[in-house]
Amino acid sequence: MVTLSDGTRINGKRYLAGLIAEAITEGRITLANGEQIELGTDDIVMFMKYPFAQIDGPPPQEHTGADGGPLRILIEYADSDGNPT
Repeated sequence: MVTLSDGTRINGKRYLAGLIAEAITEGRITLANGEQIELGTDDIVMFMKYPFAQIDGPPPQEHTGADGGPLRILIEYADSDGNPT
């Protein structure tokens, strides 16, 4: 729970969601004590990315082979007698 400057108590998750929405739409955030902080462009972009990082998880990692290049998948084929082709 977070206590706002007017004495109102609000759930912490709801408070954080409100900060994110305010940051994206207003370009500033209002802290629980009433202090307002103006955000720079980089800050606003960070607030925009945060929900997606939490909802979808981190972006997929690209896997590489031992030499740092792409993974190589080798498939061996055999004829009807089991001999490699």
